[in-house]
Amino acid sequence: MTGRNTVLGRYIAWHSIFKRIMLVILPLTAFYILRGRSFDDSREELPPGKTILLAVLIALVIGMYDGFYGPGTGTFLILLLTSVAHFRLGEANGVAKAINLTTNVTSLTVYLLSGKVVLLLGLAAGLCGVAGNYIGITFFEHKGSKGVKPIMLSVLALFFIRILSEIL
Repeated sequence: MTGRNTVLGRYIAWHSIFKRIMLVILPLTAFYILRGRSFDDSREELPPGKTILLAVLIALVIGMYDGFYGPGTGTFLILLLTSVAHFRLGEANGVAKAINLTTNVTSLTVYLLSGKVVLLLGLAAGLCGVAGNYIGITFFEHKGSKGVKPIMLSVLALFFIRILSEIL
């Protein structure tokens, strides 16, 4: 087996293991959203230095996850920024978008340099993403955190079903 095939084989093996780990993490995340207080805006803010340190650590961990696997990155960022770093939901959403943009531009650059991008498809998907984000922020402005919980739970459920179907 050549070096490239060995690396690909290891990636596929780790990817399979990671999918099984996600089958545990996703229900735990859904339970946390149902029972947790992560979207509670009445919590005390942390000192600025601690907030920055936590946000950087969260970005590092989720950035690694995004580079390896990817789906649900924004959801996990928002949950960690609200629960660990005590961001308000709107702030966490904005910071998550900035982090996601950074990781996506980095990934796009790597894939462009290796010639692995179908530009027309990417542009069409990007336009749909812009429209979806506009609809999402408009919904959030009207419904607030009470409207976000059911959507996040639905996304987690769909993600869980997708992973389960890929494994089976």
